[in-house]
Amino acid sequence: MRKVLFVILGLDFSGAENVLIQYLDGNSEIDPYFAFIYEGNAAQHFSEKFGASKVYQLNLSYIKNELRFLPKITQYRLKRALMTIIEQLRPDTLYFNNTHEVILSRKIVRRLKVPCIGHVHDMQESIGTVCKRYEAKRAFDELNVVLTVSEACKKSWNCNRMKVVYNGVPDDYFATDKLIKRNDPIIVGYVGMISKRKGFDILAKVIESMGDNIEWKIAYNLIEDSCQDILNCITDKKNVQSFFRLNSSEMKAFYDAIDILIVPSRQDPLPTVVIEAMARKKLVLGSNTGGIPELLGSKRYLFKVEDSSSIETMLFEYCNKDTYEFNRCVEEQWQRAYGMFRSFSKRVYVNSIISEKLKGNRV
Repeated sequence: MRKVLFVILGLDFSGAENVLIQYLDGNSEIDPYFAFIYEGNAAQHFSEKFGASKVYQLNLSYIKNELRFLPKITQYRLKRALMTIIEQLRPDTLYFNNTHEVILSRKIVRRLKVPCIGHVHDMQESIGTVCKRYEAKRAFDELNVVLTVSEACKKSWNCNRMKVVYNGVPDDYFATDKLIKRNDPIIVGYVGMISKRKGFDILAKVIESMGDNIEWKIAYNLIEDSCQDILNCITDKKNVQSFFRLNSSEMKAFYDAIDILIVPSRQDPLPTVVIEAMARKKLVLGSNTGGIPELLGSKRYLFKVEDSSSIETMLFEYCNKDTYEFNRCVEEQWQRAYGMFRSFSKRVYVNSIISEKLKGNRV
């Protein structure tokens, strides 16, 4: 069993943290420990799941503009904190869990004298400053292995060293029902952060335009300030319901209650909600951007980016398909998800990287 210290930003429990827990759940080859750089709500989730003795809370002071423009200050503080943990824990590998953690690993890795993996969950365009992009690219050169979530993400960074590892969901997440019964009226869902990058403002236009012919369910865990008024306006409608910070079992029930999931992102490296919905045998329609085409596999499930009329046209088409054709599309997506996006597949691949490719690299 390999002892791995996962370095996590810690401000919020979001997609990257959820994906990490899914990777570790039932993983008998990894003995995980966690170092949370900043104080936030993420550490509590990991303490409840893996035990408080596995969690190190570094509690570095968080200054927003420091991380954006002066990451070297935080890098120095992080290096000192990690070296103390390493001396005590003696991990086999360090695993920087997301893009910002990778940025902060810059100039730290060589001095830690422990094999290091970085996992990039963001496309280069979403990293807001030139300084941070520069630090990220330099960090890639220093890490032993750089993983990323999609071919689109790899292409955006133009980094040949990156290895693509698709996110996945556990086998018990896959619905086994053979027949899919649609609601009347059709229920369309949205899952994710309420933000313009996720295209929520575009979805709001669709909801306004399509009237009461469709019911809508919205599940979210975070909201961008610029979208608060949009959400308030939309949820005032009688055919719209919203749900805040659902747990895993509640999310399953949410997917089971809808017929179609809409993913209207302007830019998205690999939205795991697509895999989750396909696994629950729900039809997914998404924008033709980032890693979404890699997940859906067919252009007939893709609409134009930032084009509300394209979404409306596609929704009208699929809402009016006969039951046989609709179920055939759902089954096609389910088969793709089961064949390509299971947690088991990711676990085997990442474990092999940790156990074999880094074997003997410890100093």
